[in-house]
Amino acid sequence: MMLRDKIKDKNAVPESLLHLVPNRYEVIGDVAVIVIPHQLQAYRHVIAKTITKQRKNIKTVLSKVAMLEGEARVGGYETLFGSETITLHREYGHLYRLDVKTVFFNTHLSYERFRVASKVRHDEHVLVPFSGVGPFVIPAAVRGAMVTAVDNNPMAC
Repeated sequence: MMLRDKIKDKNAVPESLLHLVPNRYEVIGDVAVIVIPHQLQAYRHVIAKTITKQRKNIKTVLSKVAMLEGEARVGGYETLFGSETITLHREYGHLYRLDVKTVFFNTHLSYERFRVASKVRHDEHVLVPFSGVGPFVIPAAVRGAMVTAVDNNPMAC
């Protein structure tokens, strides 16, 4: 069931605002990240609690309050539920430990990372600029490449 439908069933948000409830949110490990429109700010904690009821593995819900900024390209977040922003995220058999509040990570790019890694050959030399927490680095290294990873955000490394 979609998030909007769950919220509707609870009668937690006025009918006139239901169309603003996002149905999508990003899940990074056990952290959910959602963008909540300003018209729903009074209901943000109800939305967060509904996410945790919908997805039992979610321990923390963050609301994205600022777009990617600075050299580290890190967004601004408000914690709506839980407290732990360090998580373990599994992607195509690889495990990444990251702090969602201090590094850039986008789960929507997972298939593209998989596709690129599948092109890497054993003993190939690979340079990964803007490597972040390593979602291009680790799969390439596992395939036998000699990888050089570069990132200016020490929290990502």
